[in-house]
Amino acid sequence: MVVRPLFPLFPPALPQAAPGLESLHTHLHLVYHYADGSEETLILGLELFHLLLELKDGMQLSGVGEEGIFANLEIFTQRLAGEDARELRAWHPSDDQQICRVRVIAREGRQILVREPC
Repeated sequence: MVVRPLFPLFPPALPQAAPGLESLHTHLHLVYHYADGSEETLILGLELFHLLLELKDGMQLSGVGEEGIFANLEIFTQRLAGEDARELRAWHPSDDQQICRVRVIAREGRQILVREPC
């Protein structure tokens, strides 16, 4: 069984550069694969990618001029929120090496939330 990541991150193909000139990537593609085989792509520009790295390192948002940076991210997360997922992968900050599966099962006419190790 081949397992592919739900959120692969990759750089798009570089445009053809003029002879003697180098070019660098200016954005990345974060792709989500739905259960039905379709996918959703978020284009991460350098500014958003850098800001996300700074947030990971503990930087606080200033709120000034950052609305535009997060516009595509908000649309992407809203589309994912509409995903008809029956289970999620989760982790707790106190034990970030342990990933578990969280899902809802039907038992005796009730919905029960189940957490299991992956």
